[in-house]
Amino acid sequence: MLLMGAVLAFGAVDIWATSLLEVSAVLLLGVWAACQGESVGQRLKWNPLYPPLLVFGALVCAQIALNLSVYRYATLLAGLQYVAFCALLLLAVQVTGDERSSNFFLLTFGLFGVAVAIFAICQNLSAPGKLYWVRTPLSGSAVYGPYVNHNHYAGLMEMLTPLALVLSLSRLVHGGQRILAAFAAVLMAGSIVLSGSRSGTFSLIVELAFLFWIASQVRRGTGLRYGLLLLVCCVGLVAGFAAWFREIPPRIGAITVRSGASAPTG
Repeated sequence: MLLMGAVLAFGAVDIWATSLLEVSAVLLLGVWAACQGESVGQRLKWNPLYPPLLVFGALVCAQIALNLSVYRYATLLAGLQYVAFCALLLLAVQVTGDERSSNFFLLTFGLFGVAVAIFAICQNLSAPGKLYWVRTPLSGSAVYGPYVNHNHYAGLMEMLTPLALVLSLSRLVHGGQRILAAFAAVLMAGSIVLSGSRSGTFSLIVELAFLFWIASQVRRGTGLRYGLLLLVCCVGLVAGFAAWFREIPPRIGAITVRSGASAPTG
């Protein structure tokens, strides 16, 4: 709920949303540690992300301690955010250890990603440039979904799209559920293209290529051809979806013009 709430609160860029995220993350970590009691050190689960996390944390601490940053106040604020992100990552690793909780985590954020993608597309079609159809940012940036910056929205979807995509390729779902998971992945990936983020689109293509290379290695019986076939199909579906949706605003405008022309003029 905290992660999803941060996304919906304009990406937690306002000071109130950022402060709520940081305080809540540290409190959740404290509650989890208190529930574990004296065995908290024994129950910590290892994750390969910990070493780079510690290295980057050491860099942040060195910048603050040695006053190496250009703007110390901004570095302190970013350091607090980093602590909150570390707490959330640690909690996610510790809580989603078994198969049941991992599946719940996967399905929850897959459904959340689809909901945000549908909301973002509808908002952009009906009220472009406005957040939640009512708020217009003073900066005049490219709004998409709940984010002021469309590149930030693309970054979110790049993290959520593989969840639905991997789910469609796994054995956790079958039949119609697998088709729905694949459709959800195409919908989220297509919203990245529709957001107009060029860097996000390029990153998505690289991400898909890497993901399907892994899939081809896992399925050694079919080899690289299977991964290439999946990559081509996925990119084709995303491109077709994006091209189809880009034609909707001109059609709506044409319908409006025709209806206005035929209306009585008093």
